[in-house]
Amino acid sequence: MDALYSLTLPLVESSSFDFEKVVCSHGFFMMAPNLWDPVNQTLRRPLRLLSDPTTIVTVQISHQDPSSLLVQVLDTNSSCNTFSLSEQDQNHLLSQVARMLRISEMEEKKVREFHRMHNAAKNRGFSRVFRSPTLFEDMVKSILLCNCQ
Repeated sequence: MDALYSLTLPLVESSSFDFEKVVCSHGFFMMAPNLWDPVNQTLRRPLRLLSDPTTIVTVQISHQDPSSLLVQVLDTNSSCNTFSLSEQDQNHLLSQVARMLRISEMEEKKVREFHRMHNAAKNRGFSRVFRSPTLFEDMVKSILLCNCQ
C-alpha cells in the first residue's frame, strides 16, 4: 500500500532506543487497534487528526533510520477525494507517536537514570514501556484489563 504522506520523527540521541523492545514491552501492542508486524518490524494503528477529530488516519510506524522513525499515513476515513494533511495535523500525529513510544528529552533522561541504577535492565535492553496515543485510551484499557479473569 502506498503512503499518502511520509513523516519523519527524529529520535532523541540515545543508545537505549530499540523500536521492537519499546513496542513489545507491554501487552497493549497486541490489543486493538494496534497491529504489530514482527516480520517487517512495523506498528500499524489509527490516529485522530487535531483539525477534525472525526477524521481517522491509519499510520504505519517503522524504524528504518537509526536517528528517526518513519510514520506513513496509509489511508483515511475522510470522504474527501483530495485529502490533505496540514502542518498542524502532521505535528499532532508525530506527537501522538512520540507519546506512544516515549520519545522526548525528559523520557531519555529517565531512561539514563534508570539504567544507571539498574545495570541488568540496561544489558537486557529494557527502557521504555509502550502506551497509547492518549491518556484516555490508556485508562480505558487499564480499567478493562483489571481482574479480567
